[in-house]
Amino acid sequence: MASERNYPYKAKDRACNSTLEQKKFATIDSYSYWYHTPISESFLRCLVFKQPISVSLYASPHFKSYKGGIFNGNDCSSIGSCEHNHAVLIVGYGSTSDDQDYWIVKNSWGPSWGQGGYIFIKRNTGAAHGVCNINCSGA
Repeated sequence: MASERNYPYKAKDRACNSTLEQKKFATIDSYSYWYHTPISESFLRCLVFKQPISVSLYASPHFKSYKGGIFNGNDCSSIGSCEHNHAVLIVGYGSTSDDQDYWIVKNSWGPSWGQGGYIFIKRNTGAAHGVCNINCSGA
């Protein structure tokens, strides 16, 4: 796996640059996958504590237009159980001074989207599937 610095993401279809692809930054030793089976947010937090976790979620209209703050996914409430349409990477988690828990999520739409390419998604909501089904499938 190449680093973002050595092989930056560019949002367009094209062939891979095999020269940059060979500059290895890290390797993947193993992986696991869950699909359409919600896991608890506490278990997901334990996974994220060890490493970033790729998950699928439902990218709602408000998700797509996110600019900042903690995203609560109110427009996701009418979607189906574990329905998803977009993959993201949970890279961490945190809490605000007024005890709002959130996931730190890296999106693939580049640094001009969200907060420098990231979104803070509310966690510990009590919803089995999490905000926009974030707890439903991942690798």
